Amino acid sequence: MHRLKHKITVGITMGDPAGIGPAITMKAINKLKGLADFVVIGDKWVFSQVPGARCQV
Repeated sequence: MHRLKHKITVGITMGDPAGIGPAITMKAINKLKGLADFVVIGDKWVFSQVPGARCQV
């Protein structure tokens, strides 16, 4: 897979906070790690409850 010299920034909405959206978002970010800088759009507290999530403001 081609690696870019400069990473792009990708915004991802986390979907339904009461459903599986946050967990699916985390899986996608982990799978694509290194290809871009990801910004999750949604509630910080909800996303922080997903195992493996690291939230930065």
